[in-house]
Amino acid sequence: MKYFNEYTQESDNIIIGNLVIDVYNTGGIVIDEYKNQYNIFNEKLNRSFHGEMVTIKQCSEEYEIINIIERNIPTKLAGILCVHSKILYGTNKKNMPIYLFKPHDRRYPNFYVPSNIKNKRKNIYTNIYCTINYNKWDIEQKLPQGS
Repeated sequence: MKYFNEYTQESDNIIIGNLVIDVYNTGGIVIDEYKNQYNIFNEKLNRSFHGEMVTIKQCSEEYEIINIIERNIPTKLAGILCVHSKILYGTNKKNMPIYLFKPHDRRYPNFYVPSNIKNKRKNIYTNIYCTINYNKWDIEQKLPQGS
């Protein structure tokens, strides 16, 4: 199942600008070089993050992101790794469990992060505060991957 559209290059009616995600992660605004603002709904963000240079186009009544020109992801994201959860998100190739990571900066989405921290510490009863790095965001995945 593809959660997001693939990036395409089209030349008619495209606008280039910076993406600003709102604090509640319900969508964002693209601001072009003339300070015009275009609203983007959350489902039309197309795997883009806060602060990136993107290309948008108008589809029917709303705008959607069709290309990411420049990635601008921080090297470290701080947040909570939810190891004390009953929901399983699978395992990776090394058979490490995948946990949900919730960043403190709400402008970024949740991440899937593989970790063997529960195997190292047998009695974990709380979630863990940590930092992660962004790895990738495949077209088949709903959330990005971190490490």
